[in-house]
Amino acid sequence: MDVDIIAIGDCACVAFDSALRGLKVVAIEERDFVRGVSFNLGTSLDFFKKRDAVSLFNILDEQKILSKLAPGIVKPVRLIVLQEGDKLEHVISRAEVALYSVLTGNRAKVINPDKVFNIEPVIDAGSFKQAILLGDVFATDLRLNILLLRRAERLGAVCINR
Repeated sequence: MDVDIIAIGDCACVAFDSALRGLKVVAIEERDFVRGVSFNLGTSLDFFKKRDAVSLFNILDEQKILSKLAPGIVKPVRLIVLQEGDKLEHVISRAEVALYSVLTGNRAKVINPDKVFNIEPVIDAGSFKQAILLGDVFATDLRLNILLLRRAERLGAVCINR
């Protein structure tokens, strides 16, 4: 068998990319193909933590790319960010939420504790001053790895593990 690339260990992306390019690839993993997989899809929470619009655009790009590559593993989620702090922090949060909504096209809003309790009754309404309700996406990395390997095999890659 002629082989262009032999990928050894953590090789799902290499196998898929190489097979897409028409190369003959063999992917070899010592143990399970999903052992040690680490994938970090940034979340919109990073924007609120860092107060950095550039990070938000990078995160949105990552989410858009992954949604196209593997739509079955990207799921929408609703996030509630509980906040304490003083009135100035609350004003800043409201400005950030408005900016986030404009930049992303996703509707986010600041809500008071009693509305949070109506959405998630397990949250103690007395434990925070306000909350941010926003939509985001979540991706499961293990499924992504398996998906990439399956697609690589369909394109002719040989994937071998113990």
